[in-house]
Amino acid sequence: SRMQVYLENNLEGIGQEKWDTLAAESPPHTIFQTYGWHISWWKTFEKNHKLFLICVKDGGKLIGVSPLYILSKGRWRIVKFIGTGHSDYGDFLYSQGRLEVLLKMIDFLAKEKQGWDAVALDNIPQESPTVRFLIPHCRKDKLYCVHYSSLLCPALLFDADKKNIQNILQKKSIKRHHKYFYKKKGYEVLHLTDVNK
Repeated sequence: SRMQVYLENNLEGIGQEKWDTLAAESPPHTIFQTYGWHISWWKTFEKNHKLFLICVKDGGKLIGVSPLYILSKGRWRIVKFIGTGHSDYGDFLYSQGRLEVLLKMIDFLAKEKQGWDAVALDNIPQESPTVRFLIPHCRKDKLYCVHYSSLLCPALLFDADKKNIQNILQKKSIKRHHKYFYKKKGYEVLHLTDVNK
């Protein structure tokens, strides 16, 4: 069957169930790919921005979403991932074995280039297939890409860096925040040691 590619103008038009089903099948499945994360971020920061959700359907089933928006900055219109600046990771949503879906979304982005001036896709995970296919495929569409940095998401290793962690915990700002939450009701702290919990 033929794939249908189109622009959706709101997140609700896709819906949580379809979005999260697709996100679970997408390569870097993290909280930053979920519907809840995207809708919360968008409702908080949507002012003066425009959604740019490229959707791909096959036989009525949603098989791809580009969670993008257009940021207007002076005379520039910049395409970015929803959540940029607050998400550890951003990526296109598509089933792991369906790279042709990713390529369809890139082609559509190229076709719609009268609507934007630049694309800045931050924090695509290193292990995502998007990293390998994005730049070569963009060249085919005469989109010229610059890969400007590769940084790993920061992490704190509790057992390996105990002295550094003790220094962090002694900071006045950390102690102040700890006291604030200690006195506040209605939340709990969970210490998870198992990835399945």
